[in-house]
Amino acid sequence: MRGGYMEQIMGVIVLALIGAVAGVFMNESKLPVLGVMVVLATGAIIFLKVLPQLAEVIRIFAQLADYAALNQGYLFTVFKVLGIAYVSEFAAQICRDAGQNALAAKIEMAAKIGVMALAVPIMMSVLESIIQILN
Repeated sequence: MRGGYMEQIMGVIVLALIGAVAGVFMNESKLPVLGVMVVLATGAIIFLKVLPQLAEVIRIFAQLADYAALNQGYLFTVFKVLGIAYVSEFAAQICRDAGQNALAAKIEMAAKIGVMALAVPIMMSVLESIIQILN
């Protein structure tokens, strides 16, 4: 993995603070729609800024799985679950920032259902393994 994570997080923090101040300024200037747009754009930029780091982590875990001879399907299912969790949390927070708490709750509910759906094949595999051991 590359270095510079401290610099990257500091850049994210500075960007977030600038976005927050600009958003507050817009809200106080009677431009609340523009304030929400500034905050949403700032959040999207932050998300795009950290995507390469996430891709690097996924690549390293895939290498570790190859090295340990783990089933790639399980590893990628875990990554899908993590992806659902992070993206849905990000989207729910954006909705909350826009004052849409009910919509944020719906996103979170949909994410939980998605995680359960991804868990079913793994649970079936575990159950099959237990049945084979018992027989």
